[in-house]
Formats: sequence, structure tokens, C-alpha cells
Amino acid sequence: HGVSQDYSEALKWFHKAAEQGHLNSWGLIGIMYANGWGVIQDVTQAYAWMSIAIREGTKQFRQEHKIVKSHMSRAQRKEADKLSDELWKEYKNYRRINRHGRWEAN
Repeated sequence: HGVSQDYSEALKWFHKAAEQGHLNSWGLIGIMYANGWGVIQDVTQAYAWMSIAIREGTKQFRQEHKIVKSHMSRAQRKEADKLSDELWKEYKNYRRINRHGRWEAN
């Protein structure tokens, strides 16, 4: 039985975690866009969110990132790279939780 899944609610919380600098949340947002969980499936958003997680050294999303990339046109990748840069500028200055669960100073 357990708790019902609410992907929209999960996405909301992943965004809050992203704003707090939780690196895994960036990749998880990408996974949700890639699968259409709680959002309309969007490979551009998926690729962009996973890109910033990978840029920060979160390696666990590399395989999914490659899979998403394989389903994208050159134009979509260009758009996703632009979005990734915009997201990076927005989120890079947030404090980060490193892979050991500890806060890092900016």
C-alpha cells in the first residue's frame, strides 16, 4: 500500500533543493523531464538540468545524459546548451551540498 506517488510534488521539492544547492536535485530534475514525470516530457530541459549537475561533478547522471543526447537533434542540443548556461548562471552561486552531504562555502 504505502504512499501514492506525486511526481509534480516531487518536482517542486527538487526545485527547492536545487535552490539550496543540492547537486543531485539538478540531475533528478533532468530525469523527471526526460521521463515526463510530473511534467511534459522535454529532452531540452532534461539535457540542460543534467548538464549542470555533471558540470559540478555529479557523475551518476552521465549515462542518462548520453541517452537523452542520443534522442536530440543538433538544434535541440544547441538550445539545451544555451539553457544549461542560463541555469548555471542562476544556480552556481547557491551554497552546495557536496557528495558527502556537507555544506560547502562559495
